[in-house]
Amino acid sequence: MRLILYHPYLYPRKPRKLPDDTQVFYCAEEFSVGPLTDWNAPKKFKQIRTVFWQESIFSDHPDRKNAAYAIWQRAFPKHGSASLINNDILIEEGGERLDFERLIRQTDTFEIWTLPTVQGRVLQWYVIAELDRLDIDPSNVSLCHFPKELQDIQRPGFWSDMLLDTADRRILAHVVSQLDWQQMLAYWAAVAGSPRQIDPQLFETADDATRDTLKALRDRYPNAETGLTNLQTRLLKSTKTNRTKMAYVIANAMAAGMDENDLVGDGTLQAELEEMSRANDPLVAIEGTGSMRNCEVWLTTHGADKLRRLET
Repeated sequence: MRLILYHPYLYPRKPRKLPDDTQVFYCAEEFSVGPLTDWNAPKKFKQIRTVFWQESIFSDHPDRKNAAYAIWQRAFPKHGSASLINNDILIEEGGERLDFERLIRQTDTFEIWTLPTVQGRVLQWYVIAELDRLDIDPSNVSLCHFPKELQDIQRPGFWSDMLLDTADRRILAHVVSQLDWQQMLAYWAAVAGSPRQIDPQLFETADDATRDTLKALRDRYPNAETGLTNLQTRLLKSTKTNRTKMAYVIANAMAAGMDENDLVGDGTLQAELEEMSRANDPLVAIEGTGSMRNCEVWLTTHGADKLRRLET
């Protein structure tokens, strides 16, 4: 069996006929935010991530208070409705019972499809760590790196060729080397353990893209000098002293993240803005509730002073 695990921003189109021995799932998680501790203890990890997403009340993540948490979701449901797969429990899909670990063990070849972003690289490291935890042979695992601008290479039949693994597929999958496998395990261990204290040697030996990813995750924690995380800094620089639609502020913060290949969702950024407004000494003030389109945001005196210091 061939198993394709892909980044959710790829949006592949289903071919007319997908072979029965090809399974396709996308990641319903966003590992570039929130705690990653105990990732190798599935039940505990599920609990930690569930709490994180439920507390992020404006999150665009599918895990809401009334929805089941899951990491993987079938891309093309057989019965017309989504099927979620947890690492530790069975989920029914039209009477079919699915177990992710069992599915992994029944797979002959794996393809991991990712984008050149912080989120894509973190997902790649997580999948490698999970496959390693399940004693999967690295020689059966391939990586498929998609370009950031997919529209430049898409043509009729592009996704069918990729999913059906035809000779005409535009992006080839390359088997993971033992060296790359071990390096990705080290990167995942660093970001899932203590991102604030990533071993400096990892920065020194990593390529530029990996170094940027490690830095982005380290900077999710407050900077010693500014007291701000990288997400808070982007939001602060996008907010004005006069009232502005929150949607505009978040769009500018997302654009700043795109410049660093760090594609954090708008819901996560709205939740971050809300936290900034509830601090003991708020950086921003917000009027309105619910959708960002219904809210206005502006800098407090403290926020404006903090922004001036950032820009000098």
